Amino acid sequence: MVRKRMVSTVMSLMMAAAVLTTVPVTHNVKAAEATHGDYTYQVETQAGKQYITLTDYKGKEEKITLPEAINGIEVTSVRSGFGKNSNLKSITFSKNIRKNLTALSDISTLEEIQASKDNPAYQTEDGILYTKDKKELLVYPKSKKTETYIMPSEVEKIDDYNYVLTRLKYLKNLIFSKNLKTIPECSVSSMESVVIPDQVNRIEESTFLGCENLKKVTFGKNVTFIGDGAFAQCKALKTIKLPKNLKEIDNSAFVATSLKEVAIPDSVVKIGRSVFDKNVKLKKPAYLKKIKDGSVYYEARATVKVPGKKAVTYKASRITKIKAKTSKVTIKKGQTTKLQTRVYISKKLKKGYLDPEILKFTTSNKKVVKVSSKGTIKGLKKGKATVTVKLRTTGKTYKVNVKVK
Repeated sequence: MVRKRMVSTVMSLMMAAAVLTTVPVTHNVKAAEATHGDYTYQVETQAGKQYITLTDYKGKEEKITLPEAINGIEVTSVRSGFGKNSNLKSITFSKNIRKNLTALSDISTLEEIQASKDNPAYQTEDGILYTKDKKELLVYPKSKKTETYIMPSEVEKIDDYNYVLTRLKYLKNLIFSKNLKTIPECSVSSMESVVIPDQVNRIEESTFLGCENLKKVTFGKNVTFIGDGAFAQCKALKTIKLPKNLKEIDNSAFVATSLKEVAIPDSVVKIGRSVFDKNVKLKKPAYLKKIKDGSVYYEARATVKVPGKKAVTYKASRITKIKAKTSKVTIKKGQTTKLQTRVYISKKLKKGYLDPEILKFTTSNKKVVKVSSKGTIKGLKKGKATVTVKLRTTGKTYKVNVKVK
């Protein structure tokens, strides 16, 4: 039995060797690092063709033009860390450079980048590097002296892994492209104001962490989530107007700022742990209840009241439907009555009525019917009006037709 296993193993190895000798090698072959003037580089081979990657610049010049070729071999890319320890302020490159230029984000002294107009992969505008179609911002020079950057509307993407907008030294005002859907990390940068477009739904973790000069944030109307530490350590931030459709603020989002008072929109369903400093006064919807679970946070709760019984509280996220006790109401001029709301929790209709603190009431005709924040309606003059009742946390609604005699 042992012998059969040994024979089988040998046969397998022979077959594997035969396969390896017949399959062509397609991976890159790299030569040892070489020197050309102030540059270090490597010759690489792919599919039988040689090309050069610049690995570093060790010169003292502040303005350089990357070589098109070295020893007759095209220079097509630069490697991460290129020029990182140099004093480079300006870099120009030819049509041959076609990849990996995001590595230039590592150069802290860089003020501008210039691409050859016939470069097939890249274009530059005002010293900033984009893809040829301008749909992606690739490098914003860390030491660019311009104070205001209005990002072109063509930009749809910024790669978060390349830290394109982090550690900027001079930029003060940043207006993101209206077509950008994700805000990249902008931490430890000099900006004082930022404008976030309507396309953005989420401000992710640590996005503006440590932007100590940030004073003003204008949110797009569709931001629903602010992540962990998103604006932490923004020491100059004294006021903030949160977006009206915001749903959740994650842990430590605004810790170590200069905020003293914050109004929480009535769309929010959860505020994480230690979101604000302890001295910050919160003006928040009554339905956000303090939850103690290791540390304090707030979460939307819905209270259902049954006459003669103890009220029951549920997580607002469990509400699947709301409806009117009656969809038609007739009252006399000067008369008042209170609207009552039935509620489904996890698709089951509950006895009793929903506490109105989690509801918003509006009337279609304020001259005919007045409605209070608690759902009390009053007939003002003869006529008809429609009262809309909305669940603040999800926007679920129902309507009541009111006739005043």
